[in-house]
Amino acid sequence: MEAVVRFLEKKPNLDGSIFLSAFPCLNPMGYDRGTRENGEGIDLNREFHQRHPPQEVLWARQAASKDRYDLFICCHDDVDANGFYLYEAKRERGPGLGPSIVSAIREVAPIDRRPTIDGRTNHGGVIRPTNWHRRTTGWSMALYLYKLGTPHCLILETPTSLPFEEQVRIHLKALDHVFASFLEGRFGSGSAGRGKGPHH
Repeated sequence: MEAVVRFLEKKPNLDGSIFLSAFPCLNPMGYDRGTRENGEGIDLNREFHQRHPPQEVLWARQAASKDRYDLFICCHDDVDANGFYLYEAKRERGPGLGPSIVSAIREVAPIDRRPTIDGRTNHGGVIRPTNWHRRTTGWSMALYLYKLGTPHCLILETPTSLPFEEQVRIHLKALDHVFASFLEGRFGSGSAGRGKGPHH
C-alpha cells in the first residue's frame, strides 16, 4: 500500500484519462505479524467466494463492485520468494504487460526464476494462471474482480526478505511502468483512459 500512496503523492500526469480506486491493506494485523491470516486465523485473500465472508472481505467486495475496471493491480509480498515475480490474468490474447514489467524491475532488483511457484509454471518471473475462472473456492480479491468482468489483473510479488523501502521501490517502479504503458496505448487493445484501475 505504501507504494500506491507514494505513487499518488507524486501527482502523476494521468491527463484526466485514468480514474483510480485505491483499497487499503485488508489484513494489517497479519502484515505486522508476517502471516497471511488475520487475528481470527482466517486467510482473507481466500475468502472472496464465501456467501458470508469476514467483515474485511465483505467491505472490500461491496466497495469494489460499485465500479467496472479495466485493470486491477494488487501489491503483495511473498515470504518464500527469492526475487520479484508477478501473476497476470487477462482475457485478451497477446503478451500482456507481465514481460515488460519484469524487464523494468530487472534493472533494480533480482527476478524469481524458480521453475514453479505454488505449483504454477513460472515463465521468467511471469505466472499466468490457467483455468482461473473455473475455480469455485479460495477466491482472492483479484479472482473475484476477474469473475465480475475485470479483463486484466496483475498481482505484484516482492520478497518479504527485502528491506521495506526496497520492496516499496520495486512496487513503485512497476506501477510507474504500468501507467506509462496505459497512457502510451500499450495496454490491452487500446482501452486506455476508459476505465478505472484499483490498487490494493
